[in-house]
Parts: sequence; structure tokens; C-alpha cells
Amino acid sequence: MIHESKRRQALLAIQAVMIGGRTMAYSKADHKDIARVLDIGEYLVSLFIESSDRTEDFRENLVELANAYEELGWAIAKFDAD
Repeated sequence: MIHESKRRQALLAIQAVMIGGRTMAYSKADHKDIARVLDIGEYLVSLFIESSDRTEDFRENLVELANAYEELGWAIAKFDAD
């Protein structure tokens, strides 16, 4: 699960990841990179239904994406916003 205080921000971060993936597709990024972004986006969604708190794992995956793809750094900003 994602902590209740971060659920809205988590959804906005997932939206940012999906937008980033689409932008990568339109800019003809490597298919492996697009697939990686979408795989992590899919995983982020699954963290919502876990029985234990996975909020930190959620953020760590966003950091991983941002480190690999600068254009996805704004997903962390969405998650960290109040």
C-alpha cells in the first residue's frame, strides 16, 4: 500500500511516468527504454494493493527512473509535493 498521506501524490507521479513514456515514444526513444519506463509504471500501480506499506519502495523506483531518464525527474517532484 501507499501511505494515505501520499496516495494523491503517488497517482500524480504515476501519471507523470506514463506521460514520460508516451513522450519517449513520440520522440522515437529506444523501445527497451520505453518498455523499462512502462514496466516500472506498472509496478508502481501494483504497490497500491500490497498489504504492507510500500511508500519508500515507490519513491525508490521513481528515483531509479529519474537517474536513468532525466526527463522523468518531475515524477519525483510530483510525489514529493505536499
